[in-house]
Amino acid sequence: MKRKTKMALADGGEERDAQNPFQCQRDELTTSDMHTCDLCGGWVSSPVYQVLLAFNGQSKTATEVCADCMDRLGFEPTRVVPLEAYRDYERWVYRASGESEDMK
Repeated sequence: MKRKTKMALADGGEERDAQNPFQCQRDELTTSDMHTCDLCGGWVSSPVYQVLLAFNGQSKTATEVCADCMDRLGFEPTRVVPLEAYRDYERWVYRASGESEDMK
């Protein structure tokens, strides 16, 4: 009995972590707030995402999108770069472009 319970819990953990990168991961803290997904209309708990949808010059901001809709629409997870790191990168590109012009 204990073995079957452990296997079922392990399968549930693998299923949750495996396919959808927008679902809550193991040990991730979330709130228990309930939201209405702006795309599918379903009631979902956290996390929800804010996206900008654009088509043929028209755009709409969806402020509460569930993890299933994010995966279904093919969104890819992105990372936020700190502003200071981005500015360092811009300085490096500026210096590198200046050096390449000197070599010409």
